[in-house]
Amino acid sequence: MKSALPSVLRLGSLSVLWRPRAALVCGLLALAGAALGILLMGTGTLPLTPGEVLSSLLGTGENPTADRIVLRIRLPRVATAMLVGAALGMAGSIFQSISRNALGSPDIIGFTTGAATGAIVQIILFNAGPFETALAAALSGMGTAGVVFLLSMQGRSTGGYRLVLVGIGVGAIMSGVNTVLLVMGDLDRASAAQIWLSGSLNTRTWFHVVPAAVGLAVVMPVAILHARRIDLLEMGDDAASQLGVNVERTRLVMVMTAVGLTALATAATGPIAFIALAGPQLARRLTRSPGVPLVSGACMGAILLLAADLLSQRFPFNVSLPIGLTTGLLGGFYLLLLLTRSPKV
Repeated sequence: MKSALPSVLRLGSLSVLWRPRAALVCGLLALAGAALGILLMGTGTLPLTPGEVLSSLLGTGENPTADRIVLRIRLPRVATAMLVGAALGMAGSIFQSISRNALGSPDIIGFTTGAATGAIVQIILFNAGPFETALAAALSGMGTAGVVFLLSMQGRSTGGYRLVLVGIGVGAIMSGVNTVLLVMGDLDRASAAQIWLSGSLNTRTWFHVVPAAVGLAVVMPVAILHARRIDLLEMGDDAASQLGVNVERTRLVMVMTAVGLTALATAATGPIAFIALAGPQLARRLTRSPGVPLVSGACMGAILLLAADLLSQRFPFNVSLPIGLTTGLLGGFYLLLLLTRSPKV
């Protein structure tokens, strides 16, 4: 079945292009996310039914212990997962569009590894706290992106495959640096850095939620306002230039936007693999839209991270895996499937 034709929504002097099927998919994904969030808030050492969770959220609960657990512990965890998943899903959509490659995600092309380097430096060398670690991860991720962008330039253009290959190379170097830092540090700091590298949603509080929400509210509109230009870039640099798009300026703005989203996510939870890689591809298949799946990719990213967190908490044999390891395992299987079934990767 072909996707429905796009419609134009006019708001005074502004006009917004939207596709009914994509809007329907986003709505369904939002409902699925809410359902997964309720299941997650009922999962733990004190199991709660969906009714009890809803009562606590609405302030009508009769169990003070359950209310405290839901509102102070589990709700911030779920909110962090939603925000981080949405940021990674949108970042993956941008990177895959700019590189014109399904492997163009921040965890594949080195940006997440670069962000981890800044955090490890703070933990190993300075024994820094959570705020300094998060800030260093964000700045290091942006610096890595700048290096990859400059090295991938050929003439005045940054080719898609060249961007991916240069990113993989820089990521390998940064991974080696991370290993050296871990070996250099004392046992306690190296252990703390290793825990951070595994990616985790444990002990997330509103301290993690608020910066991620504010950052997402600031960065996401930039991506959405440039959505049409990214669509034109997928037609090729020459065609986009003829249609009035400043190719390199748009590409630079969108790369830094995607890096900002990735840095926000990494600062909040540590490195999380798979979400930025698979979210945009799954969203594109559901919406059947030719455009870049920015909003649907963000929704799918949130769903994938919530589902992975639910899986990690309900893993058999009483094994509780960090969320980063769970998504890494899923990402490995997905990457193999992608490589074996797509001849264009």
